[in-house]
Amino acid sequence: MTTPAKTDAKHIRESDGDFLLHPSNDDLFARTGKHIIEACQMSISIAVWMEELNQMLSEVKAWCAKRSDKISACLAEGRGSEVLLFFVPVGNQFNFDLADELADLNRELVTDFNIGMVEVGQIPEAEVNRFMDLEKVRIVYGRLPETHQAVGT
Repeated sequence: MTTPAKTDAKHIRESDGDFLLHPSNDDLFARTGKHIIEACQMSISIAVWMEELNQMLSEVKAWCAKRSDKISACLAEGRGSEVLLFFVPVGNQFNFDLADELADLNRELVTDFNIGMVEVGQIPEAEVNRFMDLEKVRIVYGRLPETHQAVGT
């Protein structure tokens, strides 16, 4: 005896409009067919992504330690679907040599780790709070720089 095919299976196509997903915890998620398909194609779990992220940040920390004469801190923040890595140069001035090294590092990180978009940049210590949300930042290397409050705050 064969089992009859399920007739309630739904087909989702990339061009399909919105779907409302309602898990048992009563959260509601509105997604398009394209979003659902992209999520399935990624086939990467949050646990695997976190492991990749932690591995990447460990490598970045070691990379910074080798350049302690150029880098006083490295800070990470997740913003949307990307990871931001900001490096605070020693001397609080833009370091052109470090910029070249950061470009190489960025290429390596995107190639070697499966975490999605990674953005790398240099920021002066006195302006960290202009570029990053200090409540969400993760210290990868060094210490959280002392930032200066803007006039009138």
